Amino acid sequence: MTSSPPYRLGFAVLAHDAPEACAQLIERLLDRGDAVALHLDKKADRSRFETSLRQRLGKRWREVLWAERVDVRWAEWSMVEATLNALHCFTVLEAAPQHVLLLSGSDYPIRPLEQLRHFLQRHANTDFIDHHDAERTHWVTKGAQQERYRLYHWLNWRRHPRLFDLSMKLQNLLRVRRKMPAGLRPYLGSQWWALRWESCQRCMSLASQKEVRRFFKKTWVPDELFFQSVCASQVPSRNQLDRRMLTHVRFGRGGAPIEFFDEHLAYLKQQPFFFARKLAPGFNKLRDTLDRYAESSPAPPPDRLVGQATAALDDFFAQQRQASQRHFLWGRPGKPPLGELGQLQNRYAVVVAEDRKTLNQAQNVLRKQGKVCWHGELFAADRIEYAPGAELAEYPAHNVALRDQDSLGFLASLLRNSSASLTGFCWQVGCRPEAGPAPERESGKTRDLLAAIARDLNCHLIYVGSEPGFKKLQTQLKDWDRHRAPELFAQFHHLPMASSAATNPPSWQEGLSTTVAALAEKPQLLMHIGMQRTGSTALQRWLRANSDALAEQGVGQILSRDVQPTLSADFNASPEQARRAVKAIIDAALESRRSLIILSDEDFVRIKDVERLKPLKAHFDVRVLCYLRQQDQWLESWYNQILKWPWSDTQQALSLDTFLAQSKTYDWLDYQALLKRWKLSFGREALHVVLYEASENQTNLFTRFFDLIGTSDLHLQTSLQRHNQSLRPDALMLLRNLPQYQWPQASRVQLINALSAVYEGAELKRESQLIPGAVRQDIRRSFEGTNAAVARDYFDRPDGILFTQQDSKKTTPEAGAELPSAAVLANKTAPLLIEWFLRQLEPMHVRTEWSDALGPRLGDQAGIKTLLNTDALNTRERAVWHEVQQTRHQGFEAQLKKESMSEAQRFLLRDLGPVLEVLCAALVRRHRNGTKAGVTPD
Repeated sequence: MTSSPPYRLGFAVLAHDAPEACAQLIERLLDRGDAVALHLDKKADRSRFETSLRQRLGKRWREVLWAERVDVRWAEWSMVEATLNALHCFTVLEAAPQHVLLLSGSDYPIRPLEQLRHFLQRHANTDFIDHHDAERTHWVTKGAQQERYRLYHWLNWRRHPRLFDLSMKLQNLLRVRRKMPAGLRPYLGSQWWALRWESCQRCMSLASQKEVRRFFKKTWVPDELFFQSVCASQVPSRNQLDRRMLTHVRFGRGGAPIEFFDEHLAYLKQQPFFFARKLAPGFNKLRDTLDRYAESSPAPPPDRLVGQATAALDDFFAQQRQASQRHFLWGRPGKPPLGELGQLQNRYAVVVAEDRKTLNQAQNVLRKQGKVCWHGELFAADRIEYAPGAELAEYPAHNVALRDQDSLGFLASLLRNSSASLTGFCWQVGCRPEAGPAPERESGKTRDLLAAIARDLNCHLIYVGSEPGFKKLQTQLKDWDRHRAPELFAQFHHLPMASSAATNPPSWQEGLSTTVAALAEKPQLLMHIGMQRTGSTALQRWLRANSDALAEQGVGQILSRDVQPTLSADFNASPEQARRAVKAIIDAALESRRSLIILSDEDFVRIKDVERLKPLKAHFDVRVLCYLRQQDQWLESWYNQILKWPWSDTQQALSLDTFLAQSKTYDWLDYQALLKRWKLSFGREALHVVLYEASENQTNLFTRFFDLIGTSDLHLQTSLQRHNQSLRPDALMLLRNLPQYQWPQASRVQLINALSAVYEGAELKRESQLIPGAVRQDIRRSFEGTNAAVARDYFDRPDGILFTQQDSKKTTPEAGAELPSAAVLANKTAPLLIEWFLRQLEPMHVRTEWSDALGPRLGDQAGIKTLLNTDALNTRERAVWHEVQQTRHQGFEAQLKKESMSEAQRFLLRDLGPVLEVLCAALVRRHRNGTKAGVTPD
């Protein structure tokens, strides 16, 4: 009895780049004697692919069937023609394959091919091709669908977008409607399929007809239309057609397929597919691991689940964005243009000059520098100029073809294997203004390489030459950038060459030596990340006040609002904004030229993807300082801050209960998770955690900060003062019930100053807390577990007690959070506030008309009429008062009629509020005239 022959498969592979990845794929496909037809884009270098195949396959590389090459253009008929040419290769075989799978050179098996063979053998009468009726189903998520085949398309949208759109508009106006040829119905679907050989023959036969070819050559994206329409229209039985795909493809927002990297291994193992598209080139570890996984013979997925992505797909990508932003940092879904180079945190430098003589001189200077490994022209056309003793064995100096297969991967390997503090190389670029266009050596891939390197935040480009040449280089780099970045991100240094001996400036060699020596020594960066309400305002004002004294000790400072007003918010915005924010920090730090840089931003605790800050490690020795405050005390203080400086009218009247209900959005209060994010990016040794105890002396709270910056000047330390302190609960409730959100900010400052002063006096002072005691205990219990972990990990406290300070105030359940009665406000609080403003406004002249205007508003309570006998208000305040009386007050009438409004609230809104608004405006005017200095908000 003879055994039946094995079920033979054919693989049509379309490739245009990444020869090493393509060779590894073909090696896997040929393992079991299957047939592989390779179509190589006519624009690609065939010799590079042949070299990679020989290295991978040895003599077996000749088993590859080479298809007739065409110049493939995206979304044009050439895509289909390349596929058909690959299919024609199988016609010369003695035994044709029973199923043919269409793959790209960047695809890779994620399961044993034997499982694929058995699956297709069980479904020997089925074509697997994604197909959707274009007349009934809306398959295209963005852009034209029926217009793809109903209209004529002579132009490529990528090359002529405006003309392409204009052509479609004109044809729609003329009601052009083409009909499918040869009795076909239009079906759309993904390009990647697995067809029976007879279906492939049917496609080749139809494509040979002039009418069919002529029609599809004028369609848009025919590779998603031709094969789908042929199979769906001409397969005899609908049971022989399955729209499931055997290749897993994940698309990003822009419609481009997301690439898979090493960290996606666990995800790919879960997928019930046989191939994945696309694996990033250069990530051989992922391919090797998948090979070992296939050798372990994992259990095959059930047939009914094949081609159905797991439910964990979106969850996985969400976790990846939080855990590792590496491949989402570059503004394209899933593809870093720097490849492996983008993973490194190694600073390097590139000296760019206009001629070889200058480069030789630079190289002689730099090779004398300590802590520096300096290469020559690494990317010369005919050689790799390594520094002595620094050659990579896997990249011989004479093998430029191997280097050019993945230039950025080669550079990444070089940096990874360097132990020097700074690695660099030389680059000759022809950009002399008088020389006209750049020479041929800057064309094509060489241009792309230099433009890509210029986008690396870890790179320092040092240009030696004239100012016009330097500007021309920057302009050229932007023109060459394939990703059309609005700006370049590398750090640029210009070393001008002497124009004449008479001027006798310092030589560029000295400048180069000094610049590289400075780059070799990493400055320290102390990042004070907050958190809010832990004295950050006091610390930042102290830094500004002592900037000169700190500079004398070699300490520079960059505060977030000085560098970029929205710095912390930018890190939670788009990846490109995050890169610009990192660039802003690096530029500001380099400009300060200090050995220690302080960056202070209390909102850094809000950053969810701390990985976006990781490029700072390449330029600085980073330390992170974080102050933690007991969560219930922080919430009380933050509620205080919201009511003092509301950013909306809703926030201005926010109740305590509503605020506490939404407190779960403050995810940084989980201190264990907060510190873990920073530890993963910068390491445990870089984290310095301090507990903020509100009752401590401010200087004692920042003792750790002083230790980290290395200052022992007691005069500096004693100048630290408290700022932006919280209001007492009863004062805060009064503020909450005033419409102060509509006031000018300067007036709001004066009102807060008045409330702070009056409510700290003996007549109104009352010990209480804002949050009731029972609620406070519930808050503490909710964070008990995470706080215990922080206590053990960061403070070596086995008992798990993080905060030891007891409450200094009584936890009366509600007394401190209530608004006083109308009688107390009218007879006690209002007179005290008025007296405070009088003291600020004295001396004044009597103006009785204000007594007539203001008197009826507050009645005859003691102390109030004293205000009315002043000359505090000028013409401007008279206008303000008129607005309050005639316009704004009318808008409050509806609120005053509400039954739920208490008499105290009516008194504040109707009587005391308008008077305080006018008084604050008067005091602001006086301060602006220079009699007193105002206080600015945090």
